[in-house]
Amino acid sequence: MKMFQCALVLAIGIAGGAASADVVTYQFTGTLTYAAYMAPVGSQIIGTFSYDTHAQPYSRTLPYAAHYQLPETLGLDARVGAHRISGHQVQVMIANDRSPRWKVDAFVYGSAAPVVDGTTYPNGSFSIVLVTNLEPRLGLDGPRLPHRLDLADFDTQYRSYGTLRSDGSQTGSILDFTIDTLEEVGRTR
Repeated sequence: MKMFQCALVLAIGIAGGAASADVVTYQFTGTLTYAAYMAPVGSQIIGTFSYDTHAQPYSRTLPYAAHYQLPETLGLDARVGAHRISGHQVQVMIANDRSPRWKVDAFVYGSAAPVVDGTTYPNGSFSIVLVTNLEPRLGLDGPRLPHRLDLADFDTQYRSYGTLRSDGSQTGSILDFTIDTLEEVGRTR
């Protein structure tokens, strides 16, 4: 019996090690380019987002694209002045070398139902978008979640941006912002 218990403990330990997570957290800063309220255009937004680099895609419709659903313990959090924004119903879309005619890498980190100063917008979204069509493409290596993101690997700030929407309508915009800096601030296993 003791031999069985030792083998079971060893098997659980080995299986637990094989499923280790590598959660990476990034801090970003940006500049508001549109603001319905909260702060004037030109104000700064500061935030963080996290993802597990070992997450498996829930959808892989094409060889160059994948979609990931993240646990609610990971998410996108930001502040604009005294205002707090969070989103923890996160999906990540990775597109790498989208087609032979249109070479684009895209990392889209988006949350449904964001919370702004304690108010939930059930039909809203809060997103970070990083895109490049530089030759050679440096941004991503396949449709996997990247082990490293470097803002310099993506095009200008006009293609690296964020949005906060109260809903999907044309009047649902709350914030638009550029991504000015992106820095890894944590990595856990």
